Amino acid sequence: DVVPDARGCRRYADFVRSGRGTTPTNQPVDQGDKDEALASYIRACDLRDAIACWVLGDEYLLGFIVDISSDIAMEYYEKGCVLGRQEACTSSDDLIKQRALDEAAEKVARALAEKTEDTDEDGMPDTWEHKYFFNIYDENDAAEDANKNGVTNLDEFLRGTNPLEESALCFPVKSAKAISMICL
Repeated sequence: DVVPDARGCRRYADFVRSGRGTTPTNQPVDQGDKDEALASYIRACDLRDAIACWVLGDEYLLGFIVDISSDIAMEYYEKGCVLGRQEACTSSDDLIKQRALDEAAEKVARALAEKTEDTDEDGMPDTWEHKYFFNIYDENDAAEDANKNGVTNLDEFLRGTNPLEESALCFPVKSAKAISMICL
């Protein structure tokens, strides 16, 4: 048996995953053979093919040929990044930012479950408005931007950031579903 090179493994995995083309021995590719595609991508990544590592990250993040696992996706993105694939670095950074957003959303959900009184019905709980010196009787303060960083007071609440802190750096992040603001 001849051990194929990394690029050959990746190309074969691409064919198997897509259901087009033929194998290296010119046999028809079974469109549904996900295990074989996964094994070929892993082999190519192990042979230091940065693209295959990046593709594996996407596979584990999006669940096309494997069950979704953001932890395993991160491992493959990081390996692809170390091997020089810029898209893998970007994907790793995006996943880190998405995790931060998810954690902030969980914090907000917990806070809302604990205390949901909102006198002016602007989406910001009275306890939060008191903490940051907003008016619990003014529904318009939710649409304002107290620290002038481009994020409304309501969005600051939803993200778990400080609406008065001027040093908060916010920037847009595009994901597959939406454009969000990330605040550091």
